[in-house]
Amino acid sequence: MWIMTAIPYWVWLIAGLLLFITEMISATFFIAFFGIGALIVGTLTALGLVHETGTQFLIFGLSSILLLVLFRKTIKEKFFPARSAFNDNFAGDTATAETEITNLDGSLMYKGALWAAYRADGKNTPIPAGLVVDIIGTDGIKLKVKPHTMEE
Repeated sequence: MWIMTAIPYWVWLIAGLLLFITEMISATFFIAFFGIGALIVGTLTALGLVHETGTQFLIFGLSSILLLVLFRKTIKEKFFPARSAFNDNFAGDTATAETEITNLDGSLMYKGALWAAYRADGKNTPIPAGLVVDIIGTDGIKLKVKPHTMEE
């Protein structure tokens, strides 16, 4: 039976570091787990616990996949929170009409950005430019508005 000697520990450690660098560039939260697997194999080889290439690749594959399955979702959620944390409705806020706003179109300034908008309160008269409007909702990338009313 032919037994291949182990790949030197420093090769595994360098491979692990290169995989981490690749992860930093790609930010996929996928490659890093293979980097950790390579570092595990490098450490075990340096400690003299692994003596064969086949065993090294087995440990590398199993540890990488196990870590990927166990921790990827948790780590990804920590770095990229769910979109539900972003309020994209804007209902109840006020803005200023930049152009005349009709039932079909117009534009307004909201939080320093120009937004497409339309009048959505059922009235046919246009809202003049410069008037403050109440945002009553969103329709895709357009804001639905009505003339601002003072609350009592």
